[in-house]
Amino acid sequence: MKNLVIFLTTLTFLMFSSFTMAFEGDFKAEEITSFNTPLMEDAVIKQYAKMAQKFFISVEDYDVTIGNPETKSPASPLYYLEVYAAISSYYPSYEYFSQSQYSSIQNHGGSEMYIVTVELGYGNSEIAKMVGVNLTEIQSQAIVDSGIVVGYFRWWNASGYQNGQFTYRNTSINYPYNTMSDWINIQ
Repeated sequence: MKNLVIFLTTLTFLMFSSFTMAFEGDFKAEEITSFNTPLMEDAVIKQYAKMAQKFFISVEDYDVTIGNPETKSPASPLYYLEVYAAISSYYPSYEYFSQSQYSSIQNHGGSEMYIVTVELGYGNSEIAKMVGVNLTEIQSQAIVDSGIVVGYFRWWNASGYQNGQFTYRNTSINYPYNTMSDWINIQ
């Protein structure tokens, strides 16, 4: 419980320091240079608590928090990868995906859509595609355990797509150099 309180305190600080921005005029998704959009400002506060709860449940054997990266040991190979969530103009709250889910339940799309992936271990060739077209990573957040980066959350810009298959693939940076992948159909 103490780690969750520390995690949420750190997360609150990160939210307000990294995700606040004043907007003037029309917002255009292609102008994003970091992860701050009107869509995210509305959803981020209520959704981070849900994301934290789901993440802690999925890795409950670890003392994991999200924080500033600090390298202290050799990189561990990539050992977990998942399409984690989606948020869009049509459904402006995170929809979290289960490991066995083949399709989103909610209708996504609109002028903005972001898909979140999570990976544990280190990879060096992240490839995300929506209907076969490469997407741009717009934000990553290190997952830190006892001061060591153990993985990343990554946000991919799928703005402008209304539906289709999202795929994500990454290859381990070191032995056994395995490639892992996941996909989901976005409605």
